[in-house]
Amino acid sequence: LGALDDCPGNERCEVIGARGPFMLEDERQLFEQRRIDVLISKNSGS
Repeated sequence: LGALDDCPGNERCEVIGARGPFMLEDERQLFEQRRIDVLISKNSGS
């Protein structure tokens, strides 16, 4: 199991890790509560 390092030097950066499945409404609420403007992801599957 690997994990991301902390995001150095950027107080606006927060890494959120979780394992799904996720409910769409919960995801929308998370974005609104944390004022998330950008989502960066990588498809590591095949």
